[in-house]
Amino acid sequence: MSSGEDIKVSCQDIQLVQNLIERCLQYYMSQKEVETTLLVKEKIEPSVTELVWQKLEEENQEFFKAYSLRLLLKEQIINFNRLLGRQVELMHQIYPTGVASIPMSNGSHIPPMHQNSACYAPEYTGPFLRPENMHQAVGTSSPNAFTNGG
Repeated sequence: MSSGEDIKVSCQDIQLVQNLIERCLQYYMSQKEVETTLLVKEKIEPSVTELVWQKLEEENQEFFKAYSLRLLLKEQIINFNRLLGRQVELMHQIYPTGVASIPMSNGSHIPPMHQNSACYAPEYTGPFLRPENMHQAVGTSSPNAFTNGG
């Protein structure tokens, strides 16, 4: 199936290539990655893979629209993780023994926490924190902080 100038492709070959493409799609491979993978592992010419891919794309337009968005998202995640790794490297260079504070997205910093027994003294618990003053139940009409307004 992979040699010669004139490539003759049988229905079985097309079905095999389709099955292999579908398997590659489960790994969120791009068309180019699929073509390279099938060439290297299965000795299938990229032109055959491209032909079957195009036919699949024509027959499943909505799937491939969504799939291309997933590929874009995958690429963004890879880039984010690469940048995050670089951030960690830089943080270790700046603070080799540990991070003194945690930078927040708005540029502010959370200082290191020091446990102070005065923070937990009874005189700092106002009347609103005593169990006898907690008689109001949280109703279902209250917005849930965990749903983020959704």
